[in-house]
Amino acid sequence: LKKHFYENILPLNKKIGKNDSEIGRLRQIKVPEVKGLLSLKLIRAQEMGIEVFIDIKEPIEQISMNIIDLTRVLGILLDNAIEATEN
Repeated sequence: LKKHFYENILPLNKKIGKNDSEIGRLRQIKVPEVKGLLSLKLIRAQEMGIEVFIDIKEPIEQISMNIIDLTRVLGILLDNAIEATEN
């Protein structure tokens, strides 16, 4: 566990610290599943050298859609965008 922490968790925390400004913009999202997914994809894109800008004008407190369907669609959409930018 100690080895895993120092090799995986701590470096990720340092990367998140560098990307704080963009991740901080996600504070308007109050839906944890969506916020977590966007955080993950944001970090992944930035690790690949892809510049990302997030602009959320108003708080998003609830979404009137099945959360599993939404995160699947959003995840696929973001993966496709990252992959397209990579090429």
